[in-house]
Amino acid sequence: VISSLTFPTAKELQQEIKKTKSMTDKPFAVNVTMLPTIRPVNYEEYFNAAIEEGVNIIETSGRSPEPYMKLLKDAKVTVMHRATRVRDIRTAERVGVDAVTIIGFEAAGHPGMEDVTSLVRIPIAVDAVK
Repeated sequence: VISSLTFPTAKELQQEIKKTKSMTDKPFAVNVTMLPTIRPVNYEEYFNAAIEEGVNIIETSGRSPEPYMKLLKDAKVTVMHRATRVRDIRTAERVGVDAVTIIGFEAAGHPGMEDVTSLVRIPIAVDAVK
């Protein structure tokens, strides 16, 4: 998984995707984390960079991918969403994501505000969605 916001611009992400494609013929994903930032981020540019390079798996996190679902689905992208709370999992299901990754306190990055592990979260999430 390539973390898109590691790159200051979508153009730099696009170059990293090209580099990755030159190193493997295996599928890989791009993560777009949509959290509050100091500098405004045009997430659509990052999504488009991945789509233009033929990335067909995009993982979102931080907030609902709903504003971008049409763009992603029109491009036939498989959308995964990282979530910690049942309400976020239900939202992801409602807006049409293909898969949800449940993350707990032990995860790196932004595992939510509560100190709850994946072993607790996963059964709750399974019971909460279809």
